[in-house]
Amino acid sequence: MLSINSSGEWRWKEFGKEGTGIFCGKQFSEPGYLRCEGFHQVTFNRKNLRFQYYYLVGYVNKGILGNEGEDTPAITIGTCSPIN
Repeated sequence: MLSINSSGEWRWKEFGKEGTGIFCGKQFSEPGYLRCEGFHQVTFNRKNLRFQYYYLVGYVNKGILGNEGEDTPAITIGTCSPIN
C-alpha cells in the first residue's frame, strides 16, 4: 500500500501490516515512477498502478540472519487499487 504522510513523504507497506514500511521520498519521476529502498525495494508506476517488490538480501547472507533457507530472496509483482 502506498500512502503519503503529513511531511509529504511517500511510504510503502503491506496492506494490513503494522510497522513503518519503506520510505520512498517526496517526488514521482516525470514518467510516473517512485522507487522505495531499504532492506526491501519497491518500484511503483503511478500511471498503471503496477508495482515490483524486491527482497534480495537472504541468499548472499547465508548464516548471518539464521539458518540457510530461512531468509529467502523474493520478487513480487502486482497491481494496486485506489482506496478512497
